[in-house]
Amino acid sequence: MIRVLGVDDGYFPERRGRAPLLGILMRGTLVEGVLYREIQIDGTDVTEKLVDMVARSKYGGQAKAVMTSGTVFAGTNVLDMNAFFEEAGVPVIAVMRRPPSSSFLRAMERSPNADFILSVIKRNPSPVPLKTKRGVLYVSFVGIGASDVKRVVEDYQIYSLLPEPVRLAHLVASAVGMGESRGRP
Repeated sequence: MIRVLGVDDGYFPERRGRAPLLGILMRGTLVEGVLYREIQIDGTDVTEKLVDMVARSKYGGQAKAVMTSGTVFAGTNVLDMNAFFEEAGVPVIAVMRRPPSSSFLRAMERSPNADFILSVIKRNPSPVPLKTKRGVLYVSFVGIGASDVKRVVEDYQIYSLLPEPVRLAHLVASAVGMGESRGRP
């Protein structure tokens, strides 16, 4: 089983400042490392911070794939999946329980960085349904083929529909932001 870095953002009580960005490096059921960065709420720095997490940490360079909880973090901070892959050289898979809604796009259009955000959303691959052994997820991916995405996602669906690296990243990021974990990613 390959090493996967699961990434999610943490709670941010106000629409300004910084939010936690957590990475959990796993190989199978073993957690091998935890990585932490901060990103600007409603900013444009999540791609840069994720590249930094993967390229410049003692654990990040071990990841053979990065799995994120969607592509939008800390409000409207959108991950540019293609730029991440070009800079870090690591495939990226964004997993979601549901595809983005029309209200999601309307919220992005009202963002202070709307032009930038909408251009990144257009460059990112559209989410597609992925039927797995535990149900249907929606995935976008860059730098990896569809059959490998299915294998990696299913390899890490240990306890739930959501792959374990992303599920754990959500739990830890929630605890960092709120003092305890809460909710489903």
